[in-house]
Amino acid sequence: MSATTTTYRSTVANAVIDAIRAQVAVRKDVLEAAKRRRDRVRELADEHDAARATFNSGSVAHGTANAPLHDTDCGVVLDRRKFWDYGPDGGNLPPRPMMESFRDWILPRLRRQYPQLSLRSLQKYARPGVDAVAKLTADHDPARRRR
Repeated sequence: MSATTTTYRSTVANAVIDAIRAQVAVRKDVLEAAKRRRDRVRELADEHDAARATFNSGSVAHGTANAPLHDTDCGVVLDRRKFWDYGPDGGNLPPRPMMESFRDWILPRLRRQYPQLSLRSLQKYARPGVDAVAKLTADHDPARRRR
């Protein structure tokens, strides 16, 4: 049995979808500038001694961004040895002070390149790291509670 590929002819529906995509698409120059700024934030984050890794996320990373483009998302995986007191497996401190200290470290460095930068926050979401997930899983494992 051989594999076959179905080729779809252009239809009115495809033309309508293409027209909608063209109307909501982010201009290429805007998208490229946003990616450069996001990449600069990642470079600065990587220079922090508590950063283990950085990653892109969100609509720009997934290629689904629509105009107007309001933000580009990225994240930082922190070294738990540097922020050991935060989270449920440490001293149970909330994440906000740690996130703000990290933001405050990046912001002046970023403003050197972008002096007109206005910033609501460099970080919107706190996601637990692998260590926190492992501890939460172990603490709430039904098999462990039966012992």
